[in-house]
Amino acid sequence: IENQLREPHGDWKLVESRASKLQADFSMATNTLIGVLTSASQAIEIFNQASTAVLQAEQWSGHYGIRVFGSPGVRELERARTSLQQGNYNSVLEVGRIAAEIARKAIEQAEREVVRRQQSTEREAEATRRRNQASTTSIFNSSDSSQNSTGGSFGDHNNSISNTSSSSGSSSGSGFSRSGW
Repeated sequence: IENQLREPHGDWKLVESRASKLQADFSMATNTLIGVLTSASQAIEIFNQASTAVLQAEQWSGHYGIRVFGSPGVRELERARTSLQQGNYNSVLEVGRIAAEIARKAIEQAEREVVRRQQSTEREAEATRRRNQASTTSIFNSSDSSQNSTGGSFGDHNNSISNTSSSSGSSSGSGFSRSGW
């Protein structure tokens, strides 16, 4: 096209036609490149999210020494890395999401195990508390019954002081005589 532009009195319609085709080719290549770059950007984002999720699963630990065992999502993450290196961005999107989901599920399972053990510990503590309460109540009940049989408990109606005779003064209505205490 450049050479044809330098010719004086060249075929301008042919030059215009070739330039239009070249511009259309550039436009198509630009759109294709934009699409590839967008796919690559999305693939890298998903890959990074999957890497983070897999790393969190590998490092996760909870109470009672519970950990995520194995390496959930690592195989899938490696497949996604290979696909990324090959430029197979759709595969990266698919396998990266799978890797992240496997890692998240492993963490959720470990968290459920922590909750299960915590509830079990709480149930055991409650059972122990109830046993202790029952044995304490049992001790007090046996103590009360032995005191009642000997008549030694405070408030025993047989031994309560009453005001049946008032030698000096009137009754105050309290059940005690004024001069007796």
